[in-house]
Amino acid sequence: AFHALPPKAGTNQLLKVLRTARAAALERGYKMGIWSSEWLLSRPRSVIPALQEIASEDGTDILVIAYVRRHDAWIRSSYVQWGLKHKTYSGDVVSFSQFRDMRAKTLNFADLLQPWHEAFGKRLMVRNFDVAGDVVIDFVKSIGLDSSKLTLRHSNESPSDEELFLRSMFNKQFGGKVKPLEFSDVLG
Repeated sequence: AFHALPPKAGTNQLLKVLRTARAAALERGYKMGIWSSEWLLSRPRSVIPALQEIASEDGTDILVIAYVRRHDAWIRSSYVQWGLKHKTYSGDVVSFSQFRDMRAKTLNFADLLQPWHEAFGKRLMVRNFDVAGDVVIDFVKSIGLDSSKLTLRHSNESPSDEELFLRSMFNKQFGGKVKPLEFSDVLG
């Protein structure tokens, strides 16, 4: 719903949220905030102006970190997530090559990064997901935090081949989109 708003309305709503969150964090003595979301990269039109305004209000230092993957690894991961686990399209479950063709325009990371580069220049750090190893550790180190003081848990593991097969069979029963929880609700 946020991204369906006209850009100015989206920016204003986001500014309200960011200002409230920043004030609460400062009141508690925090010196850094992290906003992490996969969808930020491809939806800059309301987000970039809000971040720029926050930065200009009081000199808040904003560093944008974007992790990019090898294109082949990204499209496979995307297929598992949005083609099989969460069927995001109508019709029958599509093959990998059909899904790849459907998502071909999203494989151009340079076009997605361009608005961020124009807005933040050297405050945009592009990291290689495939080289990073543990991305959480890489991220923590890239922002100057001591990772030895963190307890790390992995909670979004890729499903096994068996689970993907079962999800595909389940999703084939429906002509429309199928959310991951629908499978989980049936099989527990």
